[in-house]
Amino acid sequence: MRRTFSRDSSNEISEFEDLLDIYRKAPVLILDDLGSERMSEWAAETLFSVLDYRYRLRLPTMITSNLNPYDVHDFDVRLVTRMTDKELCQVLENTSPNFRSRERTQS
Repeated sequence: MRRTFSRDSSNEISEFEDLLDIYRKAPVLILDDLGSERMSEWAAETLFSVLDYRYRLRLPTMITSNLNPYDVHDFDVRLVTRMTDKELCQVLENTSPNFRSRERTQS
């Protein structure tokens, strides 16, 4: 999304708004590995804009993360409240061992 946005071009701003609208209104949105990258203030606001829109309209959104969804140190408190609303959300914890850290067997 960031690549489509430039303050110098109204056409690029329009493209960004169109793309943002696609994420907001998608029938189902899946965000994989949320929080794995350091987020700029702009990225955090953009993410909040998408998730808040979907939250208000009760659109299905699936989020995966290695971070604790209840920890405001990992996520903005506004996102935490939307991701953990017990009336609308189901938080599932996968307690299986990390398959990437298991020993590699040699053939």
